[in-house]
This record gives sequence, C-alpha cells and structure tokens, in this order.
Amino acid sequence: DFPDDELTATLNALAARAYLRLYRAPSSTWRRLGAFFTTGFARRLVEARGYVAAAAALLFVPFLLAYLGALVDGALRETLVSPAMREIMERGQTWTEIEGPLRPLFSAAIFTNNIRVSFLAFAGGALAGVGTALVLVLNGIVLGAVMGAAQYYGVGQLLGGFVSSHGYLELSCIAIAGGAGLLMGDGILRPGLLRRRDALVRAARRAVELLLGTTPVFVFAGLVEGFISPSGLPLEVR
Repeated sequence: DFPDDELTATLNALAARAYLRLYRAPSSTWRRLGAFFTTGFARRLVEARGYVAAAAALLFVPFLLAYLGALVDGALRETLVSPAMREIMERGQTWTEIEGPLRPLFSAAIFTNNIRVSFLAFAGGALAGVGTALVLVLNGIVLGAVMGAAQYYGVGQLLGGFVSSHGYLELSCIAIAGGAGLLMGDGILRPGLLRRRDALVRAARRAVELLLGTTPVFVFAGLVEGFISPSGLPLEVR
C-alpha cells in the first residue's frame, strides 16, 4: 500500500536479514563447542551462581567441622579416618609419594574418580536434590577429617603441599556439579506453572551444560595431581 514509505524499506531490510538467519547453514559442531567453552559455560555459571554457592556451603561447612573435629577429638579422628591412614601419618609420612612409572595410571584413576563424584552430585538432583546434598556433605566430611588428622599428626604441610596444586580446581568443579544437581532438584520442587516433568527437563538442560563445562578442568586437574603434585618441585611452586 505504501511502496515508497521509509518504513517499507526498513521492513524489507529486516525481512531479508531474518531470512538469512532462519535459513543459513548450521554452524559446525566444533564451532558450537568452542562457543560453549568460551562464552556459554560462563553464562550458565553466572545464571546458576546461587545454586553453586549453596552446593559449596554443603561441601565446605562439613569440611570445616570435620577438620576441627578430627584435629581436637580423638574419638572423632578414629571414627572418620581409617586406621591405615592414621598409621601412615603417625610415622610422619603421607600416601602421596608416587613412583614415576606409576604416575600416569595414578593420574587417570584420579580424574576418573573425581568426575564420578561430580556425576553423582549431579545425578542426585533427580531425587529432588537430596542425593546431591548427601554426596556433597559426605565428601566434605571425609576430606575435612583427613586434613584435620594430618594436621594433628604433624604432616599437614606435606599433605597440603600435595593437595594445593590441584585441589582448588577439583573442589570448585565438584561444587559446580553439585550446583547443577541442586538446579535440577529445584525444578522438581518448584515447577511453577509447568508440569514437574517439563520443569525437570528444562532444568536438566541447563544443568548438563554446567556439568559438561567442568569435565576438561577435571582432566587437567588429574594430570596435575598425577605429575606435578607428587613431584620434587618446591612447595611454593606446587
């Protein structure tokens, strides 16, 4: 009706751009994967920061309590730390001395175990988040008790020097995976106007992306734990 109107030209240009967007060839899988690790994962992490903070509290508060308990209470120390580990620490040693040829196997075992823990924390979200909370609390208790016992027996610096080079990455990733599990659990408990099944599916899509983003970091941390943590490098370097 108005072929010479300025608005007509603007709408035609908009339609042309929209056509190119709708019918362009999909980007390659590698390009999409690269975009996820450069921007997508960070965006998801910011969106889920409340869940990740809650997961971190479920991990580190029991860690701190178990650390203090194992440090000052002998009964708790004997309950939470295995006799074999206590016997090693009583001799002023740790179990972190790894021979060179065994380091690749040890590295592989470490990062697969840590990925398994993160998957358990993630999958626990399907139980309305209860499974996630249980995995985080139990792992926090075990880790805190071992560190507290090591401090009591005077090998805290040795164990801390071994753990520090990789532990921050691993514990952060476990907290992120736990946040993904809590995100799923929240979808079940608070579906809003959606059916619970639909709310779970929507939350699971976001949660899977969080979990996927932690996997390469776990692999890297496992390599560090297998090759750098038990090495003879000075404590400050590690």
